[in-house]
Parts: sequence; structure tokens; C-alpha cells
Amino acid sequence: MNHRPHRRAASLARAVSALLLAVPLQAAPSPQQPPDPEITIALRGAAGGAIAAGQPFVVAVRIESPDGVATPIRLAPAKGSWADAILVELVDADGKLAATATAVGAPPAAAAILDDHDLAEGLLLFTASATSALRPGGYCVRARLQITDGAGWHGTVAAEPIALAIDTGSESPARRTQRALALAIEALLTGSPQRSAEILDAELGRRPDEQPLLVMRAQLSIDAHDLAAARVCLARAQELESRRGVVHPSPGLQELGLRLASAESAPVALPPGWTKLPAAVVTPLPAVAPAPEAPPAPVPGPTPVAAIPAPPPASPVSAKQQVGSLVAAAELTDAKVAQDADGQWAATATAGSQYGKVGYSAAKATGAPDVPVVGNSPDAWCPANKNKGTDWLELTFATPAHAVEVRIRQNDTVGAIAKVEAIEPDGTVHVWWEGVDPYQRSAVREIVWFTVRVPRTDYLVAKVKVSLDLTVVTGWKEIDAVQLVGRPD
Repeated sequence: MNHRPHRRAASLARAVSALLLAVPLQAAPSPQQPPDPEITIALRGAAGGAIAAGQPFVVAVRIESPDGVATPIRLAPAKGSWADAILVELVDADGKLAATATAVGAPPAAAAILDDHDLAEGLLLFTASATSALRPGGYCVRARLQITDGAGWHGTVAAEPIALAIDTGSESPARRTQRALALAIEALLTGSPQRSAEILDAELGRRPDEQPLLVMRAQLSIDAHDLAAARVCLARAQELESRRGVVHPSPGLQELGLRLASAESAPVALPPGWTKLPAAVVTPLPAVAPAPEAPPAPVPGPTPVAAIPAPPPASPVSAKQQVGSLVAAAELTDAKVAQDADGQWAATATAGSQYGKVGYSAAKATGAPDVPVVGNSPDAWCPANKNKGTDWLELTFATPAHAVEVRIRQNDTVGAIAKVEAIEPDGTVHVWWEGVDPYQRSAVREIVWFTVRVPRTDYLVAKVKVSLDLTVVTGWKEIDAVQLVGRPD
């Protein structure tokens, strides 16, 4: 029998085996662990990092991807949701556990994806019953995220702890307001808006002029569809600010006004009985007594001519002075305004109210004009009211300038402008013009540039506020754009 073919095959097998042994084998790549997310916390309802025993407070938790990490991080535990993997604790000075927070609500999805655009946020509540048993002293709020199974990221990350002081409390107005707000928020977060209103009303019945309490009470009224009660609270808070000499409404009142205006267009529903306000809030504020007149100055006797002092230098422009003049509309065209090298368009804007959240909002008055023809357009700002009351639009410019002119483009129902004010970066207000808008009797319906010209200001102008009297002309008033003319140097 011829065995040569078998010997040849065996030789080939040995050669292949030697070749395989000579080439190093690469191990299969193991799955890469995603980077650790970042977790941060903030306290709500603990002004100055202190609360009274028996006062609830909220911890806001934020989980996000670290800066510069391109790979999304997925939080998806095997059981429950990502929110169930968060633990927030209160420990005493010796590191002993004193209380544990409870989650408020449920996340919209069990899993969370963290990337450049998305993050995960939640609220956890330390209840009044949890803090009432605690002794006064120093404590620490700590939080951690821990996921040991499921898809996506596994591990444990902790937030930077926050110190918290618990004291016996005080009867100062500020602490009483803080406590009432905290208890009202606890009731609201645990599903009892009626109880929340009762807590606020009990305090407002004794102190009806506490603005933070009025603001939250108005928000509860809006949620319960009692817009009349919300208007009363807002008007009282605004009047209190005005009496304190505040020129522009605070951001909280501005936001509340916008929310109330938006709710005006919602379907009408019968509010529950608990939205009725306490009598102390409905009672008008007492009238402000006029300042006593100064006694007449004594008549000076004859003074030698040489002793007459020189007149004092002219005072700077103040909020009580009117220094501007109107420019004829015929002097300006869209093309001329657009080509002005010293002009800049508003960068941001806020308003007393706005007809819509996106269209007709204050933001539509920023940037260059984008309403091509006269008439109604959602690309312009429009107040929430048509022919009733007053309103205002405040515009901020990116580069404060020594100004000489402001140009306001009215694209629909012109003639309602009642005042134009310039505001310095530090908040100082200068009235540039106040009076009756001359364009309300225009024979031709057209876009109008309402322009106020002033001598070059020796101060920088950062904002312009335009006030409207909505009663003087019938129709929806709209402003498309506002341009400030001037140079920063």
C-alpha cells in the first residue's frame, strides 16, 4: 500500500499548526463601561441654609453627563426607574442618619439618557414630620446615585454634600413667611392644593402684604381656574412693589403676569370653593397720605451783586425730566434704518403681557424687522389685552451705548405709545419722551417708525422701555422691532 499521500497530509497539518502557533491570538474586546455621570443637589425652602424644626424642605437633584463626554450615558436599572436609584439623606454632625427624603412624583420614563442635550432631574422631600423630631444643630444633606444591574451604566456616584442648620425657629416676619411657603409647597407636592391654599390664607389673613405669599396664592388660583382671585393677588403684589419705589416689576411678578395672561384664553371652568381669598387680601391697600408741603422759603433781603452765587451746574437727566423730541415719520424708511451703522437691534425683551407663548411674544420684538407689510403678524409683540389698560415692553441691547435715538417699528394699530424710557446698566431710568402718540390719527394705515431723538447721552443706555396706553386707539397693538442708535465710546 502506498502511504505517501498520508505522510504528505500529516506534514501539511504540522505546518499549519506551527503557523497558527506563531501568530498571536487577539482576545475579544470587552464592553467599555460608560463614564460616570455627575450628580448635584440644591436646597429649596431653606433660606440661608437654615430651617426651623418641623419645617419641610425640598432637595432638587440633577444628573447629567460630564462636559466633553460624547458618548451618551444610559440609566436603566433592572427594576424600577432611574429615580428609584437616588438616595437623599440627612445626617447629623456625627455622621448618623437622621432622616431620609421621599421622591416627589414619578419620572416620565423608567430609563434616562444623558448627553449634550438631555439630563435627569427630580425632587425629593423632607417632610415636616421628618424634621420635627430633629434636635437643633448642624446637619448635612447628602445624595448618591447607585445602579448595580440592568442595562447601561453601573456604579455609584455621590453629590457634594450641603450643610443645613436646624434651629428652634423665630417669629420674625421673614421666617414666618419661609415656614408658611414651605408648608404650602409640601401640601402641594403631596397632592393637596386645597390644604396649600389654607396654609397661605391663614398667614395672609394676618399679613396680607407678604408678596411671596401673594405670588404663590395667585399661582394656586390660576391652577384652579379662578383667574379673578389670581388678578387680585397680582394687583396687590404689584401695588406693594410700586409703593416701595420699584420701577420695573420683579421677574417673579413678570412671570406671573405672563402666566395669567396665557390662562385668559383657556376654557372657562368653575373654580372650587377653596379658591376664595381671605378678606384681608381683597381689602384695598390704605391710601398713601400725601407728603406735607414744605413751608414757603423766606424772602431774602437785598444782596450785593458781587455776593450773588453762580447758578449751580445743570443736574443730570433724571426720571422726571423729558429731554427727547419726536422725529417725523417721513424722515425714516426701512432701508435707511437698516443701513445705519450706529444702530443695533434689541437682543432680548420682556413685557407686561403677551398674546401668545411663541407667536406675538416679547421675543418677537428682538432682532431686525421681519414683518414685511402693515397689519397683524405673529412675528411681532402683541399685548394680551386689546383696548383695556396699559402695558409695557422692555428691550435689552447687547452693547450699551451713548445713545442719540431710539426707533420703534409699529406694524399694527399705531398710536398707543405713551412713554419711552432709557435705562442705564445700573438700573437708573431716564424718561426720554412722554405724551400722546401723534400717529393715532394717521389718515393712511401704514407701518410707522416712532422715533425719539435726544442729545448724545453722557451715560450708557443698556435697555429701553416702551409703555403703551391701550385705550387711546382701537385694535391690537403690535411692535415688530426696536433699534437703539449710538456708540459705546
